[in-house]
Amino acid sequence: EYSSEHFQEIGRKGGETTSKENNDN
Repeated sequence: EYSSEHFQEIGRKGGETTSKENNDN
């Protein structure tokens, strides 16, 4: 399982993002 921090990191790299990251954008 990945933590929210993990998704934030890959999100910045243009990878998969959580709904939280998408809303932030």
